[in-house]
Amino acid sequence: MMNERNGYVLAIDCGTQSLRTLVFDRYGNLISKIKEDFEPYFSTEPGFAEQDPELYWNTLILCMDRLASESPEILSRIEAITVTTLRGTGVMLDKHGKVVRPSMIWLDQREAACEKSLSLRTQMMFRAIGMEQAAAKSRRLCKVNWIKENEMELWEKTEHYLLLSGYFHYKLTGRMVDSKSNQVGH
Repeated sequence: MMNERNGYVLAIDCGTQSLRTLVFDRYGNLISKIKEDFEPYFSTEPGFAEQDPELYWNTLILCMDRLASESPEILSRIEAITVTTLRGTGVMLDKHGKVVRPSMIWLDQREAACEKSLSLRTQMMFRAIGMEQAAAKSRRLCKVNWIKENEMELWEKTEHYLLLSGYFHYKLTGRMVDSKSNQVGH
Protein backbone atom coordinates (compact mmCIF):
# COMPACT_ATOMS: atom_id res chain seq x y z
CA MET A 1 0.00 0.00 0.00
CA MET A 2 1.29 3.44 -0.91
CA ASN A 3 2.49 5.74 1.85
CA GLU A 4 -0.37 8.19 2.27
CA ARG A 5 1.80 11.31 2.13
CA ASN A 6 4.91 10.45 0.18
CA GLY A 7 4.32 7.64 -2.32
CA TYR A 8 4.54 8.18 -6.06
CA VAL A 9 3.43 6.09 -9.03
CA LEU A 10 5.71 5.72 -12.04
CA ALA A 11 3.78 5.31 -15.29
CA ILE A 12 5.76 3.90 -18.23
CA ASP A 13 4.05 4.74 -21.51
CA CYS A 14 5.67 3.33 -24.66
CA GLY A 15 4.05 4.46 -27.89
CA THR A 16 4.83 4.16 -31.58
CA GLN A 17 7.18 7.17 -31.69
CA SER A 18 8.28 7.83 -28.12
CA LEU A 19 8.51 6.55 -24.59
CA ARG A 20 7.43 8.58 -21.58
CA THR A 21 7.97 8.13 -17.89
CA LEU A 22 5.43 10.02 -15.81
CA VAL A 23 5.45 10.27 -12.04
CA PHE A 24 2.22 11.04 -10.17
CA ASP A 25 1.43 11.68 -6.55
CA ARG A 26 -1.45 9.96 -4.78
CA TYR A 27 -3.86 12.68 -5.93
CA GLY A 28 -2.99 12.24 -9.61
CA ASN A 29 -0.84 15.36 -9.82
CA LEU A 30 1.95 15.08 -12.38
CA ILE A 31 5.30 15.36 -10.58
CA SER A 32 7.67 14.55 -13.45
CA LYS A 33 7.45 13.81 -17.17
CA ILE A 34 10.34 12.65 -19.30
CA LYS A 35 9.96 11.84 -22.98
CA GLU A 36 12.40 10.30 -25.43
CA ASP A 37 11.57 10.07 -29.14
CA PHE A 38 12.70 7.24 -31.39
CA GLU A 39 12.29 6.17 -35.00
CA PRO A 40 8.80 4.61 -35.19
CA TYR A 41 9.78 1.57 -37.26
CA PHE A 42 11.96 0.23 -40.01
CA SER A 43 10.77 -1.52 -43.14
CA THR A 44 12.66 -4.02 -45.28
CA GLU A 45 9.76 -4.38 -47.73
CA PRO A 46 6.62 -2.41 -48.57
CA GLY A 47 3.94 -3.00 -45.93
CA PHE A 48 6.44 -4.22 -43.32
CA ALA A 49 6.78 -2.27 -40.05
CA GLU A 50 9.19 -3.63 -37.44
CA GLN A 51 11.14 -2.39 -34.46
CA ASP A 52 13.81 -3.90 -32.24
CA PRO A 53 12.31 -4.52 -28.77
CA GLU A 54 15.69 -3.56 -27.29
CA LEU A 55 15.17 -0.04 -28.67
CA TYR A 56 12.08 0.29 -26.49
CA TRP A 57 13.92 -1.08 -23.45
CA ASN A 58 16.99 1.11 -24.02
CA THR A 59 14.73 4.15 -24.37
CA LEU A 60 13.15 3.32 -21.01
CA ILE A 61 16.64 3.15 -19.51
CA LEU A 62 17.40 6.60 -20.99
CA CYS A 63 14.24 8.04 -19.44
CA MET A 64 15.01 6.51 -16.07
CA ASP A 65 18.61 7.78 -16.20
CA ARG A 66 17.30 11.28 -16.93
CA LEU A 67 14.82 11.02 -14.06
CA ALA A 68 17.62 9.91 -11.74
CA SER A 69 19.90 12.77 -12.76
CA GLU A 70 17.22 15.51 -12.92
CA SER A 71 15.19 14.50 -9.85
CA PRO A 72 16.98 11.86 -7.75
CA GLU A 73 14.70 12.48 -4.77
CA ILE A 74 11.72 11.22 -6.79
CA LEU A 75 13.11 7.72 -7.30
CA SER A 76 13.15 6.91 -3.58
CA ARG A 77 9.46 7.82 -3.35
CA ILE A 78 8.22 5.55 -6.17
CA GLU A 79 6.08 2.83 -4.64
CA ALA A 80 4.25 1.52 -7.68
CA ILE A 81 4.87 1.13 -11.41
CA THR A 82 2.37 0.77 -14.23
CA VAL A 83 3.19 -0.13 -17.83
CA THR A 84 1.32 0.62 -21.03
CA THR A 85 2.67 -0.04 -24.52
CA LEU A 86 1.69 0.16 -28.17
CA ARG A 87 -0.85 -2.48 -29.08
CA GLY A 88 -0.27 -5.78 -30.83
CA THR A 89 3.53 -5.71 -30.59
CA GLY A 90 4.83 -9.18 -29.84
CA VAL A 91 8.31 -10.03 -28.63
CA MET A 92 9.76 -13.44 -29.42
CA LEU A 93 12.32 -14.71 -26.90
CA ASP A 94 14.50 -17.80 -26.99
CA LYS A 95 15.02 -20.15 -24.04
CA HIS A 96 17.62 -17.74 -22.59
CA GLY A 97 15.27 -14.75 -22.75
CA LYS A 98 17.04 -13.19 -25.74
CA VAL A 99 15.13 -11.50 -28.54
CA VAL A 100 14.75 -13.79 -31.58
CA ARG A 101 13.66 -11.22 -34.18
CA PRO A 102 12.43 -7.62 -34.44
CA SER A 103 8.83 -7.07 -33.40
CA MET A 104 6.16 -6.59 -36.03
CA ILE A 105 4.29 -3.50 -34.83
CA TRP A 106 0.63 -2.61 -35.35
CA LEU A 107 1.38 -0.75 -38.61
CA ASP A 108 2.66 -3.95 -40.26
CA GLN A 109 0.32 -5.05 -43.07
CA ARG A 110 1.36 -8.68 -43.49
CA GLU A 111 -1.37 -11.29 -43.37
CA ALA A 112 -1.08 -15.02 -42.86
CA ALA A 113 -2.64 -17.40 -45.39
CA CYS A 114 -4.08 -19.66 -42.66
CA GLU A 115 -4.53 -22.55 -45.06
CA LYS A 116 -4.91 -25.04 -42.21
CA SER A 117 -8.55 -25.03 -41.09
CA LEU A 118 -9.66 -24.58 -37.53
CA SER A 119 -11.20 -27.62 -35.91
CA LEU A 120 -14.82 -28.31 -36.86
CA ARG A 121 -15.89 -27.65 -33.26
CA THR A 122 -14.17 -24.23 -33.25
CA GLN A 123 -15.67 -23.34 -36.64
CA MET A 124 -19.13 -24.26 -35.37
CA MET A 125 -18.71 -22.15 -32.23
CA PHE A 126 -17.69 -19.07 -34.24
CA ARG A 127 -20.54 -19.68 -36.68
CA ALA A 128 -23.05 -20.05 -33.82
CA ILE A 129 -22.20 -16.62 -32.44
CA GLY A 130 -21.97 -14.96 -35.86
CA MET A 131 -18.22 -14.38 -35.61
CA GLU A 132 -16.92 -16.72 -38.31
CA GLN A 133 -15.70 -13.93 -40.64
CA ALA A 134 -14.27 -11.85 -37.79
CA ALA A 135 -12.35 -14.88 -36.47
CA ALA A 136 -10.98 -15.66 -39.94
CA LYS A 137 -9.81 -12.06 -40.37
CA SER A 138 -8.25 -12.02 -36.91
CA ARG A 139 -6.36 -15.24 -37.68
CA ARG A 140 -4.94 -13.75 -40.88
CA LEU A 141 -3.85 -10.55 -39.11
CA CYS A 142 -2.21 -12.43 -36.23
CA LYS A 143 1.53 -11.82 -36.61
CA VAL A 144 2.45 -15.16 -35.02
CA ASN A 145 0.54 -16.98 -37.76
CA TRP A 146 2.50 -15.07 -40.44
CA ILE A 147 5.77 -15.88 -38.69
CA LYS A 148 4.86 -19.58 -38.40
CA GLU A 149 4.08 -19.69 -42.13
CA ASN A 150 7.07 -17.66 -43.34
CA GLU A 151 9.84 -17.86 -40.74
CA MET A 152 9.46 -21.31 -39.22
CA GLU A 153 13.17 -21.50 -38.32
CA LEU A 154 12.77 -18.39 -36.10
CA TRP A 155 9.50 -19.65 -34.64
CA GLU A 156 11.20 -22.92 -33.67
CA LYS A 157 13.82 -20.91 -31.72
CA THR A 158 11.05 -19.11 -29.84
CA GLU A 159 10.45 -20.29 -26.29
CA HIS A 160 8.28 -17.34 -25.17
CA TYR A 161 6.01 -14.94 -27.03
CA LEU A 162 5.16 -11.84 -25.00
CA LEU A 163 3.42 -8.62 -25.81
CA LEU A 164 5.69 -5.60 -25.39
CA SER A 165 4.14 -4.84 -22.00
CA GLY A 166 5.00 -8.36 -20.84
CA TYR A 167 8.53 -7.92 -22.17
CA PHE A 168 8.90 -4.77 -20.04
CA HIS A 169 7.59 -6.67 -17.02
CA TYR A 170 10.11 -9.42 -17.73
CA LYS A 171 12.99 -6.96 -18.04
CA LEU A 172 11.90 -5.10 -14.87
CA THR A 173 11.17 -8.12 -12.66
CA GLY A 174 12.65 -11.25 -14.29
CA ARG A 175 9.13 -12.70 -14.47
CA MET A 176 7.09 -13.31 -17.62
CA VAL A 177 3.80 -11.82 -16.47
CA ASP A 178 1.34 -9.31 -17.84
CA SER A 179 -1.95 -7.68 -17.06
CA LYS A 180 -5.13 -9.64 -17.76
CA SER A 181 -6.22 -6.75 -19.98
CA ASN A 182 -3.28 -7.55 -22.30
CA GLN A 183 -4.35 -11.14 -22.89
CA VAL A 184 -5.94 -10.51 -26.26
CA GLY A 185 -5.01 -13.68 -28.09
CA HIS A 186 -2.02 -12.55 -30.12
